[in-house]
Amino acid sequence: MDLRIPSGPLRLDAHLAEPSAAQRPAAGSPAVVLCHGFPDAGGGAANAAATLPELADRIAAELGWFALAFAFRGAGESDGQFGIEGWLEDAAAAVRCAREQTAVQGVWIVGFGTGGAIAICAAARDPLIKGVAALGTPADFDDWASQPRRLLEHAR
Repeated sequence: MDLRIPSGPLRLDAHLAEPSAAQRPAAGSPAVVLCHGFPDAGGGAANAAATLPELADRIAAELGWFALAFAFRGAGESDGQFGIEGWLEDAAAAVRCAREQTAVQGVWIVGFGTGGAIAICAAARDPLIKGVAALGTPADFDDWASQPRRLLEHAR
């Protein structure tokens, strides 16, 4: 199911994949929130989260989990402009959306690249997040901090 998640005054493009009724235990199913990385490959921001809905559908079908894939602000069809602090707010909004689904018991968060760093920070701020997976995540952002003008040009 495609939806729009509120994140402050912005709306984020999202896809929620639900497990079949037969897969859902009476106590509820776990949920995972999928966070894409920095849009630096072909297609840039427009395609940053393009493959995550397919991954969400597969997680729901094969594992029986709810899976929420979304595009951070400034990426895909989401409102707003790129900003790491804003992306952290967006991750929190996506986790809230996953938690609000009926039959969800516990939320995990998974991020790729920069999304992995955001996932770690989101989990550090929210003790109700059950676990984190960070894949291909940078150890720091020193290269970004040392050349903010170049990062801004690249992000645009």
